[in-house]
Formats: sequence, C-alpha cells, structure tokens
Amino acid sequence: MTDRPGALLGGSRLRQLISTIQQAAKKRNEIPKDEMKEILDEFTQYAYSRGLPGDSLGGLIDILTTPSKLDQATTSSIIKSLYPRGKVREDIAVKIVGCFGQGQHKPALNIQAHLLRWLVMVYNVLEGYTMLSQLYGVLFSLLDMITLRTHLCHLLSLLTRRKHVKPFRIQALLELKQVVGNEQALLGLLQIYKDYYPDVIVERLPPSKAGLFSHPNPEWIERLLAIQEANALNSSAASAKFSFQVVRKYGGQGNKRRKTGHLTVPEVRTYRAVETSVTLEEIGDVDDLVSRLDKLELPNQLAAVIEDPLLQQVLGLLGSDTDLERVNNWLAAYFSCGVNDWTKNYLKKVLEYTKYTKRLLPAVETFLELYLGLQGAQITIFQPSRS
Repeated sequence: MTDRPGALLGGSRLRQLISTIQQAAKKRNEIPKDEMKEILDEFTQYAYSRGLPGDSLGGLIDILTTPSKLDQATTSSIIKSLYPRGKVREDIAVKIVGCFGQGQHKPALNIQAHLLRWLVMVYNVLEGYTMLSQLYGVLFSLLDMITLRTHLCHLLSLLTRRKHVKPFRIQALLELKQVVGNEQALLGLLQIYKDYYPDVIVERLPPSKAGLFSHPNPEWIERLLAIQEANALNSSAASAKFSFQVVRKYGGQGNKRRKTGHLTVPEVRTYRAVETSVTLEEIGDVDDLVSRLDKLELPNQLAAVIEDPLLQQVLGLLGSDTDLERVNNWLAAYFSCGVNDWTKNYLKKVLEYTKYTKRLLPAVETFLELYLGLQGAQITIFQPSRS
C-alpha cells in the first residue's frame, strides 16, 4: 500500500495541525470552514500513513475528552484517525474513562461512545491494564447508559477476571437484564460471569451470536498493526515472548467448533477455582508470577498453551506428564479434523511452541507422518536441540 500524502509531513507540522484543531475546539468558527477542512484532511492523511506519537495522541485525547466547539463530523473523523504509533499509555485510557457520564464538563454522549469504541479497538496495544482494572467498578456502574452499554460490555468482557465477579455485580446484571431484555452485549457479559460461577448464575441464558465481541473494525486494526510494524515499535512476536499476562483474543470464541469443522485454540480461562488459589488471569507481571507460583491454579483448557507464552512458562515450571498428555490429546483431536485453510498458520504456532519447549509432541509427529506419507520411513523434520 502506498503512503498517502500525509506521509510527507514532519513532526513539527503535526504539532501545528493539532494546535489549530485545539483552537477550533475552544471557539466556534475560530478557523474558517474551508481552512478547517484542509487541516483535517492533512491530519487524517498523516495519521493514516505514519500513526501518532504518544504526546500527540495525548494532546488530542485532552481535546476530545472535554466539551468542545468542534462539530460531530470533525470529531468523529479525528477519533477514527487516532492510530497510535506505539503502545497506548495507561493514563490515556484513564482519561477517556474519566470523561464518561453526565455533566457540564463532559463531552457529548455520542463523542463518549466513539471514544469508548476506540478504547476497545486499541485494547490489545495498551501499555498495561492495571489502572483500567482498578476502574472496573466505575465502568460497571455506567452500564445503565444506553449509548455506552454495548461497547462497555465489550470492554468489561476483555477486562473481567475472577476477582471482578462479585455477587452484587451478578445481581445487578440479572436485574438489568430484566429491565432491558435480551440485549446481545449484556448476554455476552453475563455469560462470562456465568462461566466463572456457573453454580451462582443458574439461569439458562439465551445464546449470543457468534463473534459478538469481535473487533469493532478489523480493517482499522489491520492498518494500525501495519503502522506499528513499520515504526518497529510494536512486534507482536516480541511482546508475546516477554509478556507476563495471558493473551486475550477478541471474540471469545476460542473453544468452539465452527461450522467448517475447524477447532480454534482456546483462551486461558480458569473456572471453579477456590478463593485461596490464584488463577493465571490474575497475574500482572513477573513479580506476581514469582510470589504466587505455589498457589497457581492451571486453566481448564491447557491447549491454550499453544498460543499463550505465560502458560508456556508456567507449564514448563509446574506441568506434569498428565498435563502434557492433555495438550497432546487436544492436538490429536485438532489434526483429526483434516487439513484445512487454517492448518498452515496453526502449524506455525505449534512450531513456536515446540521451539520453546524443545519437545515434539506425538500427535504432531503422527500428523506429519500421515500428511507427508512417510509412514514407516525416517522423518527428517524440525527436532529442536536439547542443549
């Protein structure tokens, strides 16, 4: 994809553009309409081509999270163009959460909804999640706002860990369901709560549609990842290898078989854990992992180890032969589905897992024997060094 004209702009020009936008936000008609249109076009082209550095992103969020004189079309265009060049600082996420709700110092409700949607879209490139997790109660208390509820449920579904699932919140969700009916987003969040405590939420929930909590704009995130790779500030492979938090995927469909017969790798989820234990989802950093290792409860679906670096480290430390057998059995079931469009990408994940563990599981070897037609012959495939 060729760069749009904005790629030719420099950082100083970007600062000028943001300064002009700030002037227009403070006083209506401060900037002539035609000039403002040119400024906006230039800004969106730059953002699309190169992404925004942290200070510029923070400055724009300051403008957007307070009442402004910008019209709705201009504001929406700016929010859609907020492509962060690197990781998004936690304080930016906190500032956005702080602008939600009613009040004379809050932005318009439709702007709040756009900002919340953007926060969901950049969730996987946030610098951290500690502050957002601490604001879980604030976000939960806003669920009665119709304009925010759908994206709030999505954000809460990504944030929710066992520690967040409290009896009073379960009761609040069930009462809200009685009032608003079977809203899909609310049902999705309730299902996550039910997964953690199925004995508490005994009500049978209506099925939610597939891909309910998938990414709101796949094309947008694709462009964002291209920008971040081009700037060499965010490599998914590098960040995964040194992550001390579980990998969270959009959609929550990790353990379901699709109509094609393809079985996706499940997410790390720990159900029915006792209060004295610690789940992998609650680990936030290396200190957490070290200090709570002896209380760690392994997740229900150990097959998540194929994609989750933290679970790979934990299984390497705590895993038994039985645990590895469970992973092997899941792989055998996966490969029994036959070769499909996902097999190549999946084998790449298995290769990364094998490199890390330095152990080729029997199910993988059996699959390669059958697929390559080498039964009874000596296999010359990747065998990692044990040194």
